[in-house]
Amino acid sequence: MKNITKILGASVLTLGIMAGCSDGASEKTVEAEKVQNKKEEKTEEVSNQVYEGKDYKFVFKGEEQLKGKSGKQVLAIKVEFTNKSDEAQSAWMAMSVALNAHEVTDMTEEAVLGAIGDLPNPPKYKMDTKINPGKTIDTVIALELQHPGAKVNIDDTNIVTEEKTFERTIKTTK
Repeated sequence: MKNITKILGASVLTLGIMAGCSDGASEKTVEAEKVQNKKEEKTEEVSNQVYEGKDYKFVFKGEEQLKGKSGKQVLAIKVEFTNKSDEAQSAWMAMSVALNAHEVTDMTEEAVLGAIGDLPNPPKYKMDTKINPGKTIDTVIALELQHPGAKVNIDDTNIVTEEKTFERTIKTTK
């Protein structure tokens, strides 16, 4: 019995010494795998067609660049808008709260302006019509192009975390 105790004691001592002498590579590998798994869990595919947040959902169906009633260029973006909030809200206000829209040129990046009043043929539900909670409509978001030929980027980039789940780039013409 004393021999078994000595053998077990020596085994435990040897394991303790080996663990103490470890360079930590296996622990570092396990930690690296945990970090990678967390990153993969956080990474969502960035959509360019559907934005869905807590309060609003936009399904982007297409866009058309046209000459507005004022003679300025207008980007008409066809969307299906769902108001998931508890209050009536317009598609324009929902978009301005949930998404960032910028015109990007070689030199600048500028916020876009609304242009629903400049559309030659406004949709049934204008972008400033308040939509009741839980309702879905097809409408048009109209943006005045300050720099025709520039790209218009629409995304939901969080300014704190820089994460995004939606990004759409629309090329315009001169």
